[in-house]
Amino acid sequence: MPGFRYIGLYTNGWLLSEDLLEQVTLAGVNQVQISCNYPDERQDTERGLPGLFEKLNKFIPEMTKKGFDNISIGTFLCDENLDCVVDLAKLVKGWGCKHSFNSYSRLKNDNQVHVLPPNRIEKARQVIEELIALKHVNRNSLTSDQYLRTIPTFFEEGSKPGCIAGDKFLYVDQQGYIKQCPELPPIAHISKLDDVQRQPVSCGLCWYACRGEHQTKIDYGRVKELLVT
Repeated sequence: MPGFRYIGLYTNGWLLSEDLLEQVTLAGVNQVQISCNYPDERQDTERGLPGLFEKLNKFIPEMTKKGFDNISIGTFLCDENLDCVVDLAKLVKGWGCKHSFNSYSRLKNDNQVHVLPPNRIEKARQVIEELIALKHVNRNSLTSDQYLRTIPTFFEEGSKPGCIAGDKFLYVDQQGYIKQCPELPPIAHISKLDDVQRQPVSCGLCWYACRGEHQTKIDYGRVKELLVT
């Protein structure tokens, strides 16, 4: 499969160590993204890992001070963290790493619990404007203003047709199987990467940043964001 490749490793951070971080960095991983949705011990509860937040709160600043500049935090915006995600953004800035945002989707397990209800859509728009204002001060966000502003609309509409999974990005699971999207069945093994052919996708149940950032317009504002981040 020809073309530019950017490799990201996605983890909850529980098993990360300095030695492992150094190994994956030397192996060519461009970004190690640690999932974190809360600025406190609620992260432990969400992941079922007591002590997880304490570890991240200590480990990440230590690693960034040692020069690991490929660490980022990935946050899914959902009903439960809407009231604390701005606090999380401030905390991540203090950790010294990049921060990206995603829209929660029921696609993985058809779980509607975390979906923003209609009476929270306007609150989401207010919070996102706070995040946008903060990101232009902190300059550590990997998420465009334009994509952020589309998230409430996704929750409002419930779907976004026209998925491009497998066109601009691929996902590799823990066993080395390639998926066009983490929520879709495998299409090949990593050992057959050069032979992978994109399959048609008709799903529209997510608005993850991996597709959302590619399906929003490239304009002067987005280019400027990239230059100053």
